[in-house]
Amino acid sequence: MKLFGMLITCLMLIAMPVICSADYVAPYGYTLANGRATIISCDSSYTGELAITNMLGGCPVTAIAPLAFYGLSGLTKVVIPDSVVDIQFDSFNQCWMTDVVIGKNVANIGYRAFNQCYNLKNINIPNSTTNISYKAFRYCFSVPRAVIGSSVVTIGSNAFDYCSGLQKVYFTGNTPAPGASLFGDSSSATVYYMPDTIGWTNTYAGRPAVLWNPHANADSKFGVSTNGFGFTIAGTSNLEIVVQVCTNLGSPNWSDVKTNTLTSGSAYFSDSSWTNRPSRFYRFSAP
Repeated sequence: MKLFGMLITCLMLIAMPVICSADYVAPYGYTLANGRATIISCDSSYTGELAITNMLGGCPVTAIAPLAFYGLSGLTKVVIPDSVVDIQFDSFNQCWMTDVVIGKNVANIGYRAFNQCYNLKNINIPNSTTNISYKAFRYCFSVPRAVIGSSVVTIGSNAFDYCSGLQKVYFTGNTPAPGASLFGDSSSATVYYMPDTIGWTNTYAGRPAVLWNPHANADSKFGVSTNGFGFTIAGTSNLEIVVQVCTNLGSPNWSDVKTNTLTSGSAYFSDSSWTNRPSRFYRFSAP
């Protein structure tokens, strides 16, 4: 009976809910609710790179609250952990970082979340994201290209307004519903969409839309030649295609070999270094 009683006690302890502590963890201010943590502030004197913690008070960080990092001019890079699902409005507004890594489980990017991040050099929206709110990346005029994940359903008005440096926007999924003046009136960006996605026409939100469809032709030029291993890359005319290589698909470390322009829909690629490795694998990437 004593053993039985001990077993019941252990089971009860295991079944108890996790209690989140409220200890302060520099440089964050945070709240706890329902076993989840929300970052509400960051020390304004923080400088350099910041890999945001994925746990606070014993709980996973699932949200970045409004204004949490507002105006932190000393940030150079921000890594948002995979635990975060919600980046709320104005959370990184007027931050000066050049690089941001958005965690792979973020579902929502709120109103003006990255507005006026003037130095930002990249926008890569993960496949988990379904909504990009209005003015989310407004005035990010140093970004040359953006990649929009496959699950994005809606993009709010003016989301990329005044992004004067934005030249290429790659959509990996079906056509999201665009808000008004998505790219603004003076944008020079070109939109690219992937094969086997739906809803696309030759324009999107007032910008030209082009099918991104590079592939290697299995023709007479495919294989070993005098100058190395080569093949013809075919696809939509004037696409810029980066050929990347690695030597191990089990643990790939891809590196750029050459950027090719598909003039009139094709370009020939040759790799003179292929004999220097026991194996060589190729793939196509956007520049």
